[in-house]
Amino acid sequence: WKHLKDLMLADDDPTGSSPIDIIIGADTYDHFIQRGIRKGPIGQPIAQRSHFGWILSGPAQAPTNLIHKINAHHCFFGQNLRRSKKMNQVSLRKNLSPAEEFFANHLFSTHLRNPDSRFKSHLPFKGIPLLDVGQSRKLAIQRLIALKRR
Repeated sequence: WKHLKDLMLADDDPTGSSPIDIIIGADTYDHFIQRGIRKGPIGQPIAQRSHFGWILSGPAQAPTNLIHKINAHHCFFGQNLRRSKKMNQVSLRKNLSPAEEFFANHLFSTHLRNPDSRFKSHLPFKGIPLLDVGQSRKLAIQRLIALKRR
C-alpha cells in the first residue's frame, strides 16, 4: 500500500503472527487518537495517528491466522476489599467522642450499600416535625426587598 509506506506503525510487524498486545474499547479510543489520517483507494486500509504510532484499520486481503485468545480481567474492588478487611481485621476500636459516636450511629442507620455497590440514603429531614417559625413571612419579604435595593 503506497499511502502507508513511510509510516511508523504502532505494531512493528503488522503482517506477522505475533499475538495482539492490547485491545482498546471504543469508549476510550478518543483518548489516544491524534490529528492525522491517511487514506488510500477504496478497499485499502486507513492509517490514523495515535500516541502509540500509526494504527491501521480496514480490510486485509492477506490470509490471517485465526487464533482465538481472550484474556478478560474483571475487578470487583468493593467485594475484594470487604473480604480482605474481614480476613485482616484487627480489633483496635478507638474511643469515640460522644459527637463522633452520634455521627457514626447516624451514618450506619441512614445509609445502606446495594448489591451493585451503590449507596442508598434516606431523605435527611423525613420524619422530623416541621419547625414553627411563626409569622416570619412578612419580615422575610421586607429583608429580601432591602437586599434587592442594594
